[in-house]
Amino acid sequence: MKRILLVSLAIFLLVSLQAQDFFNESFDHDKRYLILDNPTVSNIKVVRFLTSHGLLDIDTTKIGFVGVYHPDQKYDFSQSAGYIAEKNIKGYYLQEVRGTLNEENLFMENLCTDDFRKIFKNSVGIIFFGGEDIPPSLYGEENWYSSTSDPANSFFIH
Repeated sequence: MKRILLVSLAIFLLVSLQAQDFFNESFDHDKRYLILDNPTVSNIKVVRFLTSHGLLDIDTTKIGFVGVYHPDQKYDFSQSAGYIAEKNIKGYYLQEVRGTLNEENLFMENLCTDDFRKIFKNSVGIIFFGGEDIPPSLYGEENWYSSTSDPANSFFIH
């Protein structure tokens, strides 16, 4: 019995962790979605706190949250998927944006463009959570004192 329970839990978590392709699957086109950039567990907790305490006035029955991220970011977003599944959080979803991002293709159409079009077409806004410095080379400047340990995050938010 214990083994069946463990296998069932493992299958549930595996399926939940794979469900990070929200806008490419069937979703409620009549519902509105607010995008969460860099949906770490901590950032999801912040949004949940703000909405549950009325500090972010959002009707969560009408607006869902979609955490958007790029797989090259250093954070392991399967932790976010696991948190959403483990806590059985309704109305929170994840969308992985796929495609190479680098300084050469950042400010033009690239392999991520179609994903971004779907995301923006189906959303009402976005929350940027901030993070490390943006590499000065992205805006044509010499780097004097800035450093970043996750350039993919900087590429992604631009």
